[in-house]
Amino acid sequence: MNKNILFAVAPLVTWHGFVDTYYAWDFNRPESKERSYTTQPLKHDALGINLAMLGAKVEQGRKRGVLTFQYGDSVDINYAAEPKQGEGLKHLQEAYAGIKLSDELWLDAGIYLGHIGNESWVSKDNWTYSRSLQLDYVPYYTTGLRLSGKNWQLHLLNGWQNIRENNNGKAVGTQYVWRFGEKALTYNTQVGHELFPGRQTSGLRTYQNLHLEIPGEKVDWKGAVDVGTQNVPGKEQALAWGATSSQWRWRFKEAWAAAGRLEYFHDQKGAINPTGTAGGFRVFGVSANIDHTFEEGALTRLEVRRLQSSDAIYSGKDGAKTHDTFLVGSMSVAF
Repeated sequence: MNKNILFAVAPLVTWHGFVDTYYAWDFNRPESKERSYTTQPLKHDALGINLAMLGAKVEQGRKRGVLTFQYGDSVDINYAAEPKQGEGLKHLQEAYAGIKLSDELWLDAGIYLGHIGNESWVSKDNWTYSRSLQLDYVPYYTTGLRLSGKNWQLHLLNGWQNIRENNNGKAVGTQYVWRFGEKALTYNTQVGHELFPGRQTSGLRTYQNLHLEIPGEKVDWKGAVDVGTQNVPGKEQALAWGATSSQWRWRFKEAWAAAGRLEYFHDQKGAINPTGTAGGFRVFGVSANIDHTFEEGALTRLEVRRLQSSDAIYSGKDGAKTHDTFLVGSMSVAF
Protein backbone atom coordinates (compact mmCIF):
# COMPACT_ATOMS: atom_id res chain seq x y z
CA MET A 1 0.00 0.00 0.00
CA ASN A 2 1.17 3.50 -0.81
CA LYS A 3 2.37 5.13 2.44
CA ASN A 4 0.90 8.50 1.47
CA ILE A 5 -2.52 6.90 1.12
CA LEU A 6 -2.13 5.13 4.47
CA PHE A 7 -1.22 8.35 6.30
CA ALA A 8 -4.07 10.20 4.59
CA VAL A 9 -6.66 7.61 5.69
CA ALA A 10 -5.46 6.84 9.24
CA PRO A 11 -6.41 10.19 10.86
CA LEU A 12 -10.04 9.72 9.72
CA VAL A 13 -10.52 6.75 12.08
CA THR A 14 -11.55 7.38 15.70
CA TRP A 15 -11.21 4.37 17.99
CA HIS A 16 -13.29 3.84 21.12
CA GLY A 17 -13.36 1.09 23.71
CA PHE A 18 -14.97 0.23 27.03
CA VAL A 19 -14.65 -2.61 29.56
CA ASP A 20 -17.14 -2.92 32.44
CA THR A 21 -16.47 -5.60 35.07
CA TYR A 22 -18.71 -6.31 38.06
CA TYR A 23 -19.55 -8.50 41.03
CA ALA A 24 -23.15 -8.72 42.28
CA TRP A 25 -24.62 -10.37 45.35
CA ASP A 26 -28.35 -11.09 45.20
CA PHE A 27 -29.73 -11.71 48.68
CA ASN A 28 -32.35 -14.09 47.21
CA ARG A 29 -29.44 -16.31 46.09
CA PRO A 30 -31.05 -17.70 42.91
CA GLU A 31 -30.08 -21.32 42.24
CA SER A 32 -29.36 -20.66 38.56
CA LYS A 33 -26.86 -17.91 39.46
CA GLU A 34 -28.73 -15.76 36.95
CA ARG A 35 -30.94 -12.94 38.18
CA SER A 36 -34.47 -12.71 36.76
CA TYR A 37 -36.24 -9.79 35.04
CA THR A 38 -33.10 -7.82 34.34
CA THR A 39 -30.34 -7.31 31.81
CA GLN A 40 -27.64 -5.91 34.10
CA PRO A 41 -26.19 -6.92 36.44
CA LEU A 42 -27.19 -10.42 35.33
CA LYS A 43 -25.08 -12.87 37.36
CA HIS A 44 -25.22 -13.56 41.10
CA ASP A 45 -22.08 -14.31 43.11
CA ALA A 46 -19.75 -14.35 40.11
CA LEU A 47 -17.16 -11.98 38.75
CA GLY A 48 -18.33 -11.04 35.29
CA ILE A 49 -17.94 -8.79 32.29
CA ASN A 50 -21.09 -6.77 31.87
CA LEU A 51 -19.96 -5.20 28.60
CA ALA A 52 -16.70 -5.06 26.68
CA MET A 53 -16.68 -3.20 23.39
CA LEU A 54 -14.23 -1.97 20.79
CA GLY A 55 -15.17 0.13 17.82
CA ALA A 56 -14.08 2.50 15.12
CA LYS A 57 -15.78 5.52 13.60
CA VAL A 58 -14.88 7.06 10.26
CA GLU A 59 -16.22 10.46 9.19
CA GLN A 60 -15.05 12.52 6.27
CA GLY A 61 -16.93 15.09 4.26
CA ARG A 62 -20.43 13.78 3.51
CA LYS A 63 -19.93 10.19 4.65
CA ARG A 64 -19.49 8.32 7.91
CA GLY A 65 -19.45 4.78 9.22
CA VAL A 66 -19.38 3.02 12.60
CA LEU A 67 -18.38 -0.55 13.44
CA THR A 68 -18.39 -1.66 17.10
CA PHE A 69 -17.88 -5.19 18.43
CA GLN A 70 -19.09 -6.30 21.87
CA TYR A 71 -19.07 -9.12 24.42
CA GLY A 72 -20.51 -9.67 27.90
CA ASP A 73 -23.36 -10.87 30.10
CA SER A 74 -25.66 -8.01 29.08
CA VAL A 75 -25.01 -8.92 25.43
CA ASP A 76 -26.00 -12.57 25.95
CA ILE A 77 -29.33 -11.74 27.61
CA ASN A 78 -30.27 -8.92 25.24
CA TYR A 79 -29.83 -11.04 22.10
CA ALA A 80 -31.46 -14.19 23.50
CA ALA A 81 -34.53 -13.71 21.27
CA GLU A 82 -32.53 -13.48 18.04
CA PRO A 83 -32.67 -16.60 15.79
CA LYS A 84 -29.97 -19.14 16.60
CA GLN A 85 -28.61 -19.00 13.06
CA GLY A 86 -27.80 -15.34 13.73
CA GLU A 87 -25.81 -16.07 16.90
CA GLY A 88 -22.74 -14.22 15.66
CA LEU A 89 -24.71 -11.03 15.10
CA LYS A 90 -24.90 -10.38 18.84
CA HIS A 91 -21.25 -9.38 18.80
CA LEU A 92 -22.07 -6.44 16.49
CA GLN A 93 -23.24 -3.59 18.71
CA GLU A 94 -23.30 -1.09 15.85
CA ALA A 95 -22.60 -1.43 12.14
CA TYR A 96 -23.98 1.38 10.03
CA ALA A 97 -23.11 3.70 7.17
CA GLY A 98 -24.25 7.30 6.80
CA ILE A 99 -24.55 9.99 4.15
CA LYS A 100 -24.84 13.71 4.88
CA LEU A 101 -27.76 15.08 2.86
CA SER A 102 -27.40 18.72 3.92
CA ASP A 103 -25.71 20.86 6.60
CA GLU A 104 -27.55 19.22 9.55
CA LEU A 105 -29.25 16.23 7.93
CA TRP A 106 -27.83 12.69 8.05
CA LEU A 107 -29.21 9.40 6.70
CA ASP A 108 -27.79 6.29 8.43
CA ALA A 109 -28.53 2.64 7.63
CA GLY A 110 -27.65 -0.52 9.55
CA ILE A 111 -27.51 -1.65 13.18
CA TYR A 112 -27.38 1.06 15.83
CA LEU A 113 -28.34 1.69 19.47
CA GLY A 114 -32.00 2.26 20.32
CA HIS A 115 -33.30 5.82 20.50
CA ILE A 116 -35.78 5.48 23.40
CA GLY A 117 -35.06 6.53 26.99
CA ASN A 118 -32.67 8.56 29.11
CA GLU A 119 -30.13 5.83 29.90
CA SER A 120 -27.38 4.24 27.84
CA TRP A 121 -26.28 0.62 27.44
CA VAL A 122 -22.80 1.85 28.46
CA SER A 123 -22.94 2.06 32.27
CA LYS A 124 -20.44 4.92 32.64
CA ASP A 125 -22.86 7.23 30.81
CA ASN A 126 -25.62 6.60 33.38
CA TRP A 127 -26.02 7.95 36.88
CA THR A 128 -26.75 4.49 38.30
CA TYR A 129 -25.04 1.19 37.52
CA SER A 130 -28.15 -0.93 36.92
CA ARG A 131 -30.65 0.09 34.25
CA SER A 132 -34.10 1.37 35.22
CA LEU A 133 -36.97 -1.10 34.85
CA GLN A 134 -38.46 0.96 32.04
CA LEU A 135 -35.14 0.96 30.15
CA ASP A 136 -34.82 -2.81 30.46
CA TYR A 137 -38.01 -3.15 28.41
CA VAL A 138 -37.24 -0.86 25.49
CA PRO A 139 -34.86 -1.67 22.60
CA TYR A 140 -31.16 -1.67 23.47
CA TYR A 141 -30.39 -1.95 19.76
CA THR A 142 -32.27 -1.71 16.49
CA THR A 143 -31.86 -2.18 12.75
CA GLY A 144 -33.09 0.14 10.05
CA LEU A 145 -32.83 3.64 8.59
CA ARG A 146 -32.31 6.80 10.65
CA LEU A 147 -32.87 10.30 9.33
CA SER A 148 -31.59 12.85 11.86
CA GLY A 149 -31.45 16.62 12.11
CA LYS A 150 -30.35 19.03 14.83
CA ASN A 151 -33.07 18.17 17.38
CA TRP A 152 -35.00 15.32 15.78
CA GLN A 153 -34.82 11.76 14.44
CA LEU A 154 -37.06 9.64 12.20
CA HIS A 155 -36.58 5.84 12.07
CA LEU A 156 -37.81 3.06 9.78
CA LEU A 157 -37.02 -0.19 11.60
CA ASN A 158 -37.23 -3.95 11.29
CA GLY A 159 -39.00 -3.92 14.64
CA TRP A 160 -38.65 -3.89 18.40
CA GLN A 161 -35.08 -4.89 19.24
CA ASN A 162 -34.40 -7.35 16.46
CA ILE A 163 -31.69 -7.52 13.82
CA ARG A 164 -33.25 -10.23 11.67
CA GLU A 165 -36.86 -9.61 10.60
CA ASN A 166 -39.36 -11.81 12.48
CA ASN A 167 -42.66 -10.81 10.82
CA ASN A 168 -44.06 -8.95 7.80
CA GLY A 169 -44.31 -5.59 9.56
CA LYS A 170 -41.97 -2.65 9.97
CA ALA A 171 -41.85 -0.08 12.75
CA VAL A 172 -41.59 3.70 12.73
CA GLY A 173 -39.80 5.63 15.48
CA THR A 174 -39.43 9.32 16.21
CA GLN A 175 -37.52 11.60 18.57
CA TYR A 176 -37.71 15.31 19.25
CA VAL A 177 -35.70 17.31 21.79
CA TRP A 178 -36.70 20.71 23.17
CA ARG A 179 -33.85 22.62 24.83
CA PHE A 180 -34.30 25.39 27.38
CA GLY A 181 -30.79 26.53 28.21
CA GLU A 182 -29.20 23.54 29.96
CA LYS A 183 -32.54 21.76 30.40
CA ALA A 184 -33.74 19.21 27.85
CA LEU A 185 -37.17 17.66 27.27
CA THR A 186 -37.20 14.64 24.94
CA TYR A 187 -40.19 12.86 23.39
CA ASN A 188 -39.68 9.41 21.81
CA THR A 189 -42.16 7.15 20.04
CA GLN A 190 -42.24 3.81 18.25
CA VAL A 191 -45.16 2.18 16.43
CA GLY A 192 -45.22 -1.14 14.59
CA HIS A 193 -46.55 -4.69 14.44
CA GLU A 194 -44.64 -6.86 16.90
CA LEU A 195 -44.77 -10.45 18.08
CA PHE A 196 -46.83 -10.79 21.23
CA PRO A 197 -44.61 -12.15 24.04
CA GLY A 198 -44.62 -15.94 23.98
CA ARG A 199 -46.50 -16.22 20.67
CA GLN A 200 -45.65 -16.34 16.98
CA THR A 201 -48.44 -13.95 15.98
CA SER A 202 -48.19 -10.16 15.73
CA GLY A 203 -50.22 -7.21 16.92
CA LEU A 204 -49.83 -3.46 16.79
CA ARG A 205 -47.50 -2.08 19.46
CA THR A 206 -47.26 1.61 20.34
CA TYR A 207 -44.81 3.22 22.71
CA GLN A 208 -44.31 6.75 24.01
CA ASN A 209 -41.49 7.99 26.22
CA LEU A 210 -41.13 11.49 27.68
CA HIS A 211 -38.10 12.44 29.76
CA LEU A 212 -36.80 15.67 31.26
CA GLU A 213 -33.26 16.43 32.45
CA ILE A 214 -32.38 19.41 34.64
CA PRO A 215 -28.68 19.87 35.45
CA GLY A 216 -27.61 21.93 38.45
CA GLU A 217 -24.43 23.34 39.93
CA LYS A 218 -23.98 20.32 42.21
CA VAL A 219 -27.24 18.36 42.00
CA ASP A 220 -28.77 17.06 38.76
CA TRP A 221 -32.24 15.60 38.25
CA LYS A 222 -33.99 13.65 35.53
CA GLY A 223 -37.33 11.91 35.27
CA ALA A 224 -39.24 9.88 32.72
CA VAL A 225 -42.74 8.58 31.98
CA ASP A 226 -43.42 5.72 29.53
CA VAL A 227 -46.69 4.31 28.18
CA GLY A 228 -47.07 1.36 25.81
CA THR A 229 -49.89 -0.65 24.25
CA GLN A 230 -49.91 -4.08 22.60
CA ASN A 231 -52.75 -5.52 20.53
CA VAL A 232 -53.36 -9.16 21.37
CA PRO A 233 -54.02 -11.49 18.42
CA GLY A 234 -57.70 -12.47 18.39
CA LYS A 235 -58.80 -9.73 20.81
CA GLU A 236 -60.17 -6.26 20.08
CA GLN A 237 -58.86 -4.45 23.15
CA ALA A 238 -55.17 -3.60 23.43
CA LEU A 239 -53.24 -4.28 26.61
CA ALA A 240 -51.36 -1.36 28.19
CA TRP A 241 -48.31 -1.00 30.38
CA GLY A 242 -46.48 1.97 31.84
CA ALA A 243 -43.45 3.00 33.86
CA THR A 244 -41.94 6.02 35.55
CA SER A 245 -38.66 6.92 37.22
CA SER A 246 -37.01 9.81 39.03
CA GLN A 247 -33.23 10.13 39.52
CA TRP A 248 -30.91 12.46 41.39
CA ARG A 249 -27.14 12.85 41.19
CA TRP A 250 -25.04 14.78 43.69
CA ARG A 251 -21.49 15.68 42.60
CA PHE A 252 -20.18 16.49 46.07
CA LYS A 253 -16.42 16.38 45.27
CA GLU A 254 -14.33 16.57 42.14
CA ALA A 255 -13.91 12.81 41.87
CA TRP A 256 -16.98 11.69 43.84
CA ALA A 257 -20.70 11.49 43.10
CA ALA A 258 -23.75 9.88 44.67
CA ALA A 259 -27.05 9.06 43.00
CA GLY A 260 -30.49 7.73 43.87
CA ARG A 261 -33.47 6.46 41.93
CA LEU A 262 -37.17 5.80 42.54
CA GLU A 263 -39.12 3.85 39.92
CA TYR A 264 -42.32 1.95 39.22
CA PHE A 265 -43.31 -0.45 36.43
CA HIS A 266 -46.93 -1.51 35.85
CA ASP A 267 -47.75 -4.40 33.49
CA GLN A 268 -50.59 -6.26 35.18
CA LYS A 269 -51.87 -7.96 32.01
CA GLY A 270 -48.50 -9.12 30.69
CA ALA A 271 -48.46 -6.87 27.64
CA ILE A 272 -44.67 -6.66 27.42
CA ASN A 273 -43.46 -8.85 30.30
CA PRO A 274 -45.79 -11.75 31.14
CA THR A 275 -45.08 -13.39 34.50
CA GLY A 276 -47.83 -16.03 34.63
CA THR A 277 -49.09 -14.61 37.95
CA ALA A 278 -52.41 -12.93 38.75
CA GLY A 279 -50.89 -9.54 39.54
CA GLY A 280 -48.47 -9.50 36.65
CA PHE A 281 -45.31 -7.39 36.64
CA ARG A 282 -46.02 -4.56 39.10
CA VAL A 283 -42.72 -3.56 40.67
CA PHE A 284 -41.53 -0.61 42.75
CA GLY A 285 -37.79 0.02 42.97
CA VAL A 286 -35.35 2.14 44.93
CA SER A 287 -31.59 2.30 44.51
CA ALA A 288 -28.58 4.28 45.68
CA ASN A 289 -24.98 4.32 44.53
CA ILE A 290 -21.67 6.07 45.04
CA ASP A 291 -19.07 6.64 42.32
CA HIS A 292 -15.39 7.45 42.34
CA THR A 293 -13.52 8.56 39.22
CA PHE A 294 -9.79 7.83 39.44
CA GLU A 295 -9.00 9.68 36.22
CA GLU A 296 -10.81 10.36 32.99
CA GLY A 297 -12.28 7.08 31.79
CA ALA A 298 -11.64 5.05 34.98
CA LEU A 299 -14.68 4.64 37.22
CA THR A 300 -15.62 2.51 40.24
CA ARG A 301 -19.17 2.15 41.54
CA LEU A 302 -21.07 0.60 44.41
CA GLU A 303 -24.85 0.28 44.20
CA VAL A 304 -27.60 -1.22 46.34
CA ARG A 305 -31.05 -1.78 44.87
CA ARG A 306 -34.36 -3.05 46.24
CA LEU A 307 -37.21 -4.22 44.00
CA GLN A 308 -40.64 -4.97 45.49
CA SER A 309 -43.22 -6.85 43.44
CA SER A 310 -46.94 -7.38 43.95
CA ASP A 311 -46.48 -11.10 43.22
CA ALA A 312 -43.78 -13.66 43.95
CA ILE A 313 -41.85 -13.46 40.67
CA TYR A 314 -38.19 -13.29 41.72
CA SER A 315 -36.09 -16.45 41.86
CA GLY A 316 -34.65 -17.40 45.23
CA LYS A 317 -32.89 -20.26 46.94
CA ASP A 318 -36.02 -21.03 49.00
CA GLY A 319 -38.55 -20.42 46.21
CA ALA A 320 -40.13 -17.45 44.48
CA LYS A 321 -39.99 -14.09 46.30
CA THR A 322 -41.95 -10.84 46.13
CA HIS A 323 -38.74 -8.86 46.59
CA ASP A 324 -35.21 -8.71 45.24
CA THR A 325 -32.37 -6.88 46.97
CA PHE A 326 -28.85 -6.89 45.60
CA LEU A 327 -25.49 -5.19 46.00
CA VAL A 328 -23.19 -4.66 43.03
CA GLY A 329 -19.69 -3.26 42.66
CA SER A 330 -18.14 -2.40 39.34
CA MET A 331 -14.92 -1.13 37.82
CA SER A 332 -14.87 0.20 34.27
CA VAL A 333 -12.34 1.75 31.93
CA ALA A 334 -13.12 3.72 28.77
CA PHE A 335 -10.71 4.86 26.10
